[in-house]
Amino acid sequence: MDEKKLLVKLEEPLERLHCGIKAIELMTLGMKCEEEPYADGFRAAWEYLQSAETGIREALELVKTEE
Repeated sequence: MDEKKLLVKLEEPLERLHCGIKAIELMTLGMKCEEEPYADGFRAAWEYLQSAETGIREALELVKTEE
């Protein structure tokens, strides 16, 4: 599979990943407002996933600019 086809194929899964990360962000904010004991753990998971998503998107941008 060439790079262009791979990039197109990754668009939809990355969008689903982004939506899931946003859902965790909203859950984290709600838990923090309610002073839930697990809010910090959710925040750590959210920040980790958000960082991973950013890294993936940056890597894909590099591939796009090299074409």
